[in-house]
Amino acid sequence: MNIKRMTHRFVLLGFAVVLVACASFPSNIKPGQSRDEVIAVYGSPAGLQPTPQGEVLIFSTAPFGQTAYAARLGLDGRVLTVEQVLTSENFARITLGEWTRDRVRSEFGAPAEVRTFSSKEVWWSYRFKENGVWNTLMNVMFDESGIARQTINTPDPLYTPDSNRHDR
Repeated sequence: MNIKRMTHRFVLLGFAVVLVACASFPSNIKPGQSRDEVIAVYGSPAGLQPTPQGEVLIFSTAPFGQTAYAARLGLDGRVLTVEQVLTSENFARITLGEWTRDRVRSEFGAPAEVRTFSSKEVWWSYRFKENGVWNTLMNVMFDESGIARQTINTPDPLYTPDSNRHDR
């Protein structure tokens, strides 16, 4: 068996594991649950943001998944609301020249991909379903001081057929 076929099978196995893990993902966190109950079921959050009203826990399916759920907790440590944060509407809230890497991570969790193109430019990419349909990457470019300077969404190459492959 050649290396390409072995790699292809390994990637498919990885996707299967991710799909099984995503089947019980935090979309079913319910208002009223305690912080401890949520963490006991879903593990440590990918992001945590203290707020004046309590805190926000981010649970993400990254690097291959397209969802991240924010569980907003009140001061009593109980879930108030849960929402899928990887949406065009939420990405549009990123204020260029103001938001930092820490702010982006606290709002959306860890990125699916991080690419460095120079000492002055780092891109974070988040997989999501644009308008619930299109497999998309939201790319956020940070400057050398960690400030968001540009956002752009592109088709996600993970879901784009490779027309040059002949080993299928």
